Amino acid sequence: MNVLLFMGNGSVVNSAGGAEKVLCNMANEMTLRGHHVTILCNDTKQGLPFYPLLPEVKFINLGGIGRNKKQYPQFKKIIREITKPLRKTFLYSFFPDPIEKLKFRELTSAIHETIDPIKPDVIVSYFLDDHYIVTNVMEDKQIPLILTIHGNPYVSILKESNYKIHSLKKGDYLQLLMPSYQKIINRIFPRLKTIVIPNVVNSVNDNQTADLSKGKHEYIITMIARLDKDKQQHLLLQSFSQIVKDYPHWKIKIYGGIYNKEYAIHLEKLICSLHLQNQVFLMGTTEQPLEILRESDIFAFPSAFEGFGLALAEAMSVGLPCVGLKTASAVNELIIDGYNGLLSENNEKDFAAKLKILMDNSQLRVTMGKNGHEFVKQFEPKKIWDQWENLFIETKQKHSTQKK
Repeated sequence: MNVLLFMGNGSVVNSAGGAEKVLCNMANEMTLRGHHVTILCNDTKQGLPFYPLLPEVKFINLGGIGRNKKQYPQFKKIIREITKPLRKTFLYSFFPDPIEKLKFRELTSAIHETIDPIKPDVIVSYFLDDHYIVTNVMEDKQIPLILTIHGNPYVSILKESNYKIHSLKKGDYLQLLMPSYQKIINRIFPRLKTIVIPNVVNSVNDNQTADLSKGKHEYIITMIARLDKDKQQHLLLQSFSQIVKDYPHWKIKIYGGIYNKEYAIHLEKLICSLHLQNQVFLMGTTEQPLEILRESDIFAFPSAFEGFGLALAEAMSVGLPCVGLKTASAVNELIIDGYNGLLSENNEKDFAAKLKILMDNSQLRVTMGKNGHEFVKQFEPKKIWDQWENLFIETKQKHSTQKK
């Protein structure tokens, strides 16, 4: 089967994000299963994905067509701003974004030329902007389309224009990460065909998990996430500052690339102003997350919301107890409060209190870590990739039947 994975608006080249990791892992796995896989992106940067691809995976970058490469007419920009509120209403089809139309025209031509020789049996599209593009491009080609929402659909849809949201109706399936998301989408689009397939969490053998039972001279709280306001690393710093004097042997290591430069600078200043330079460290990106997690004692994840929380699930896979927010989507489904971690209110006082409970009780850390390790086995690779492969086959067969 020819499988095309399309990420037209994400930053695939040298990007260590969760969606990019899912993209590359899917390409590799489906290749190992005997399928011919092509990744098509439209990245302004040149190079390869951050996550390694098998040599058999074909990687095509259109080079950023319509993205920061051209100055569009000023009058069209003015029209776009004036009509923007109307695109969030039922009138969206009468007031298309004039800049988007220009970009779309350029990109459509390039995608047609690229896809025609590939002759894909199924296309997977990753972001809402991608769905708008690919559903319009493929409308006359009768190629099966599987659309995905990598994050929380409520958060994704809330900020988008109606004409983009409308594109969700044009796919064969809409893949979602959590059962709760399916309920949200089914309320908005009751006739839409949805399927829940969570992210893959790599299996870790029981003898390769973090050893939380041994005494140490240094204990580590780890967070892995891009440096961005939505991930709320500042909440972790402010919480830790309230209890740091009582825990001189505890350190915090925060891993993640800079997504928001201003926020990254803010975090550096916050570390200094809270006098945490000797116990809190911004470590940058890592290519060995599991090794880092195995050396940790607690995984802290104060993210405001998540689509799935892959880093959180990976922390559980190596047997770490976790602390997250009660109000954070996905986080509050992965962390079962009191079983594999603790859920906190979205404030520094309660987050500090939850950290303190785990820091004070090594046996609780061990117990919750073991529970988390068992909990994420439901996301082991074979189970999830089988679901994806079955979806590809079913979608292709459905189209073949309709043509007859």
